[in-house]
Amino acid sequence: MISDGKEAAMIILGKGKKHSKSHDDDMDDMDDMDEYDDEEMEEYSEEQHEMADELISAVKKGNSEAVLDAIHGIYNSY
Repeated sequence: MISDGKEAAMIILGKGKKHSKSHDDDMDDMDDMDEYDDEEMEEYSEEQHEMADELISAVKKGNSEAVLDAIHGIYNSY
């Protein structure tokens, strides 16, 4: 069971203790992302950058409500 908002956010962001990948898997994922970036380069709006900053701040504070709000805002911006 997840004990706090910060732990939940870290799991969502893929940095949680329960998430384990090998280095090779990480490199494969990076290659896949590079291919995606080459195919479709998207510029992010100032608003999206601000929402990302809000998410980072919420994660650092461990505020689960703010994390969810930030994720929701980012999701709806697309």
